[in-house]
Amino acid sequence: AACNAFYTVRYTRLPELLDELTVFKDEEWLKQRKKYIKCDLLIIDDWLLEQVKPNEAREIMEVIEARDRTGSLILCSQFPPSAWHANLGNGAIA
Repeated sequence: AACNAFYTVRYTRLPELLDELTVFKDEEWLKQRKKYIKCDLLIIDDWLLEQVKPNEAREIMEVIEARDRTGSLILCSQFPPSAWHANLGNGAIA
């Protein structure tokens, strides 16, 4: 529906997002990060199926923080939000 309404939509799975953001740490990293921040709607599937590493949790937080008040976010998970904290690990970031 968002695509039909001419919104920019990006779909990704959390493992793929983390692979892209934790592998690149140069200009390519900035390009990868911007494509997740600039779209109108970001859909992240397979949300927190496994515990993430501290550097991965930091990358997740940076993307979500940068999207604040600029676009919408849909998180698709098999677990309730109450179970997410344990898989994010880091207390303050979670």
